[in-house]
Amino acid sequence: MSTDDLSAPRLGDALDHDDEATLLVRYETLGLERSTLTRAADVFEDVEVSRIDGNEDSVSDEPTRVEADLSHLSVAMDVHDALGRGGTAEVHAATQRTLRRQVAVKALRADHRTPAYSRQLLSEARILAALEHPAIVPVYMLATDADGDPVIVMRHVDGELWRHFIDREGRLTTPASVPGDPLRWHVRVLATICDAVHHAHGIGVLHRDLKLRNVVITEGGDPYLLDWGLAAVLSPDSDLDLPFAGDEQKLRGTPGYLAPEMAAVDGAAFGPWTDVYLLGGCLHAVLTGWPRHRGRTVIEQLACAYSSRPASYPPSVPPPLGMIANRACAREPSERYPSAAAMRRDLLAWLDGERVALAVASQRQALAGEQASVRIVQQELAAEQATMSASRTRLDSERQRLRRDQDQLKAERDRLARARDAVPGPDARSAARRRVARQRRSRLIAVLALAVLLLGTVVVAVAALDLSRGSLLLLLAGELLGGLIATAALVRS
Repeated sequence: MSTDDLSAPRLGDALDHDDEATLLVRYETLGLERSTLTRAADVFEDVEVSRIDGNEDSVSDEPTRVEADLSHLSVAMDVHDALGRGGTAEVHAATQRTLRRQVAVKALRADHRTPAYSRQLLSEARILAALEHPAIVPVYMLATDADGDPVIVMRHVDGELWRHFIDREGRLTTPASVPGDPLRWHVRVLATICDAVHHAHGIGVLHRDLKLRNVVITEGGDPYLLDWGLAAVLSPDSDLDLPFAGDEQKLRGTPGYLAPEMAAVDGAAFGPWTDVYLLGGCLHAVLTGWPRHRGRTVIEQLACAYSSRPASYPPSVPPPLGMIANRACAREPSERYPSAAAMRRDLLAWLDGERVALAVASQRQALAGEQASVRIVQQELAAEQATMSASRTRLDSERQRLRRDQDQLKAERDRLARARDAVPGPDARSAARRRVARQRRSRLIAVLALAVLLLGTVVVAVAALDLSRGSLLLLLAGELLGGLIATAALVRS
């Protein structure tokens, strides 16, 4: 049976808060101790650490020891410091002597070395061997330790848990080598995990424990999905020798992340949509800092998981991401994304939209900067134009003042010319004096001539009796000449 043949079931009515007692009775019927369900669940540091593994006590027919190429792991490995510790197993760094490479060795914790947990570890090894994906840690070998318990030798991934980059306030950080917006990086990490989960669904495997603590981030920012200890197959005819999800009769998983069908221990309702719900829970943790299901006790978390009401996000959360989280975590499987790939497409669409939005915002910012520069230039031009206009006005005013001054100077020059003309100069005065002197001489000559004429007339009158005719004519001619001279002198003066 392929995952495409699976159809999402309906779960029925959600529980009210008062129905926690009903769930409690059901879980106790399934063999869960009341102390497990009523323990505190509101300590941030522990919200993803505790996992319910079903409290299996039966011993199956599956062998818990494996025949490896080396009878004891210690012969081939030098085990070093612990890298991490989970609900049932712990991981140590080691050096593989034969190949001289650094590896990670996963083995059961001392308090979980039971046949059931050994089988679980063997199942995880087989799943990892069947999965080939860049975000899934490859298995190098399966062997036994000195006590004959199974151990998994896998690639050593050096990094931090995804949870390390998100605090209780929802503040996001990134590895030092990862630049850019932290939220975009976290969404890209989730998109990569969605792709890895979809790959697992493609071979018929459910993870069933997707959470921030089960993803390790390398120094370069690359994610790896870990801990397939609760994985199950989707078809009873699967070639993988793993538990069939449809036969589930135990409560398993991390309470803060459980899908409603997991909280109800309804194995028949399990499907790819179950992991989709857990992926939505991871997105919710990225957006808020906390798992989706919160409560003072485990039973409150389980009741919250079964009810699975839509979450309300603060304005700081991008609305599209809040919608993706709520759709992935819808109570009814039929209302969730049909596959992890479909959820990944929406995450990538948001990233592309944000990239386009950032590009548009950058262009708008650049345009705004250019517009601001243009406005500054326009203001500078306007200021220069105003300065030029003021200068032109001053020049026009100065030109008018100069014209007025020129007119005044011209008028003054004309007045001075007239005054100069009115005042005789040295030559004019000399000419006038000469003219007066001539007039005086002329008048003197005329007077003398008249005196001579008068004297001649007297002489003629006295001597007329004694003069001859010729002398008289000569005397009369002299008299006539003297008269003419006197007349000429008078005329000239």
